[in-house]
Amino acid sequence: MNNDTTTPDKLKVREKELKTLEKDFEFERLELNLKLPNIFRILKISKAEIRHSNFLAWLLNPNESHNLRDTFLKHFLLDISVDFDTLNFQDFEIRREWKNIDLIIITSGFVVCIENKVDSQEHSNQLLRYKEIIKESFPKHQQYFVYLTTDGDEPSEVEYQKYSYSQIAETLTHALQLYERRLTSEVKQYIQDYIEILKIEIMKEHELNELALKIYNNHKEALDFIFENKPDLATEFYKYFEKKVKDKGWLIGSPNKGYVRFLTKPLKDILPKLKGWRQMESFSFEIDYFWYNQKQVRFATVIAPGTGSDEDNQVINILDESLNTLSSHNDWKKPQGKKWLVHFRKRWKFDLEEMSEKNDNEIYEAIDKFWHVIESIVSLTEAAILERKDELIELKQKQEAWEK
Repeated sequence: MNNDTTTPDKLKVREKELKTLEKDFEFERLELNLKLPNIFRILKISKAEIRHSNFLAWLLNPNESHNLRDTFLKHFLLDISVDFDTLNFQDFEIRREWKNIDLIIITSGFVVCIENKVDSQEHSNQLLRYKEIIKESFPKHQQYFVYLTTDGDEPSEVEYQKYSYSQIAETLTHALQLYERRLTSEVKQYIQDYIEILKIEIMKEHELNELALKIYNNHKEALDFIFENKPDLATEFYKYFEKKVKDKGWLIGSPNKGYVRFLTKPLKDILPKLKGWRQMESFSFEIDYFWYNQKQVRFATVIAPGTGSDEDNQVINILDESLNTLSSHNDWKKPQGKKWLVHFRKRWKFDLEEMSEKNDNEIYEAIDKFWHVIESIVSLTEAAILERKDELIELKQKQEAWEK
């Protein structure tokens, strides 16, 4: 939410920035690339979990029409340490949604249970239930369990091996290189489209993601202005999360449409500044209820990247070490990124389209179902960082002295 006071001078600056963005060749290149036909984007199924499972079932089946033979299947089985000498395709079977399990690979000697999560998390003891179903249904088979997620998240059941979509993309790329000449143009295009969708929309590791970040950094003010004036549900729902934050006495931080960022007052008082967000927070709690997935709300603790200077790295290291002391917490995760360090990330169902049909009380009731988890993580994180407050205050004071 933009709190800037709009003046004629600011309007002229914004108009100039928007025109500069319009003329940016890299922006045009990004736009043209995103408009290139991709079957998964055209059908609007790039984040539909069930569609990913269907496509993976097709790829894993060596008897299907893709002509990859067993290359993709064998690489996948080797990744999860399946002990096999030869595969008999006569008794090979893949089941979809059998007893609600996403994918099952069945042979005469072993069975592989795959639970697939694209934009959701496990719930209702799913992994435990599916494990028990497999053990009961295939008692004489060697049993393997796989938890496939966007980032290779840790499963709640120790028997499950974590597996990520980056591994899927890597194996597919390898298979495509091996069998490129064998594939029909249609199959080749499907696989290329799938790899592209994984890298852009699931893994966020495509060159277009880098290009988008570069464009954003070059035209931050213009793009923020566009985001803040985009007609969507983001503005409508901001007020609900903002009120919940303010009711706790927490302080709203850097604005962005679709996000609510905040700090507790004790943290606000001690944290030095870092480049990253508009208000230069070195750390922030972040609620994303719009950009990540309009069917979920995501809460995260985020450390800003800074400039790479020794002083900035000192701040980042202290914050990183502070949050690492909470590694025994169930929701703590080792940061995957190199720039924005995220130690806690939680997601809950929160469908904006469905919520837009509800009244205020019903919306707050939906938020209250997970709000206590946010409160708990905020409290733990605040306490962990405050353990290093003397060092942070000293760095903040040095920073303020330099600015003078």
